[in-house]
Amino acid sequence: MRATGSNTAQAWLRQLGSGLVSWLCCSSGLAAQASPMAAPVSVPRERIDTVLRELDQRFARGDVSGYLEVFAPDHPGTHAMLRMRLQRLVAATPQRQRTSTILTEPREIGPRTVVRVRHDVELLQPGAAGPGAAFTQHVFTEHALLAFTTAADGAMVPTFCIDMPVESQRNPDPARPLRCPPCNYQIGGVAGWLCVPMRGEQANALEGASLFLLGTDLACDVTVEIEPEPRRAAVVATELGAALASMEPGARPGKAEPWLPPAHADRQGGLDGARLEIELPDDFPQAGGGRARFHVTTFGGLQHLLLLRGSAAALRTHSDSVRELLASYRVLQFDGNVAQAASDAIEHHTGGVCQGATYRNERFHVVLEGPTGWKLQQRTGGPVFRVVWSSPAGSRLWLTAHRVPAGMPQWTTASADRWLEQLCQQQGLAWPGATNEAGWTPMVECGGNTRTLSLQPPASTGKPPRSLRAMCFDDLLLVADGFSADATEAAELAAAIRSLRRDP
Repeated sequence: MRATGSNTAQAWLRQLGSGLVSWLCCSSGLAAQASPMAAPVSVPRERIDTVLRELDQRFARGDVSGYLEVFAPDHPGTHAMLRMRLQRLVAATPQRQRTSTILTEPREIGPRTVVRVRHDVELLQPGAAGPGAAFTQHVFTEHALLAFTTAADGAMVPTFCIDMPVESQRNPDPARPLRCPPCNYQIGGVAGWLCVPMRGEQANALEGASLFLLGTDLACDVTVEIEPEPRRAAVVATELGAALASMEPGARPGKAEPWLPPAHADRQGGLDGARLEIELPDDFPQAGGGRARFHVTTFGGLQHLLLLRGSAAALRTHSDSVRELLASYRVLQFDGNVAQAASDAIEHHTGGVCQGATYRNERFHVVLEGPTGWKLQQRTGGPVFRVVWSSPAGSRLWLTAHRVPAGMPQWTTASADRWLEQLCQQQGLAWPGATNEAGWTPMVECGGNTRTLSLQPPASTGKPPRSLRAMCFDDLLLVADGFSADATEAAELAAAIRSLRRDP
């Protein structure tokens, strides 16, 4: 089950927060950009440990306001996201505790000192053994990137905290650009900029990253998307501007104008580009308001979206650094099959390929045999992978794979039900709950659980019923759902949904 439409501008922008006024950047992964001479600094780890212990104590007390007051925030959005994450954890249980450990040597990037930290979090619930007794309800580990400035008395003051995936092996690496050959681009390696790749579900794209100019309020979000058919860059930029304006009443979008990356400014053909600036007068009122500048390039169905954002004052003051960052962006290859560029990127990131009407994902050992004669396309977005089949009569079948949400150790049938219920609510479908059919059934052959649902839209919509099959594994939630627009295709749809399997 997925949101209606393909890679809509509003869906992408919504991942940045409730409107860009708050600049909510969810970040993970890590590739830090700094000058070639940057090196580990001589800041004693004990000073950073002192700050971490204080933050752990305030976390244990549930003192979110006090926790945030320890910071001298550079980026309002990352600070707002930190607040939201802390509030969710504090609300989860009446008791909690956390132990933080420094994982990397402090490194100087621009005017900030950067370290990677591991948070071991325990959410506790009062036990039945008497007053003061407790048992661990939920234990999980988070990794975060923290930046610090040094106060006049030598104390370390955090300026932002960005979560990152535990599995990421990338640590602050001076002068290392973000480079993805399958997505056909690179950017970064510019003094003072910190690049933090985003998880796919946070970027709502095939790939995403945020680059922060440390010590300022400037950031540049980079996302990669795939369209079934090539589109003009000016059209994409105009849609993004309109989507942002619909979310920010005070936004004043300009008009899309031709733009090509400085590295390819003289290129003729193959690459299409556009630029659009939006004024956000309600943001950064003490610094001339906010600005959002969309830079879009398209190469066949492959789209690179660069969103530069921050205060008008910072954009003026650091214009040279901004130009240097944009100059670092380049398309890696123009040779070869333009139409193949998009499918290569999808296969690299998702592991899936289309073979006739069958979708096969070797990375996750997933197969679904779609109806013969239906059109099969891979789509990008937040899930691990997403595929859609379309019939000539208008029937649809979607296959979506969801990774374990952040803060959860694994999928369970209970959490999967909550997830499915939310998806049903978003689509206006009645959630039948556990009373529908047989509920979850173990699949001994592959170690998961499955359930099948028949979902009814409101009668007033005139839409056909939806059929859904979910498969729940510790590491993955698979959802195959669709509807038949023609009675003759109902059997084909049902057979395709039943064919979903995950091989051991």
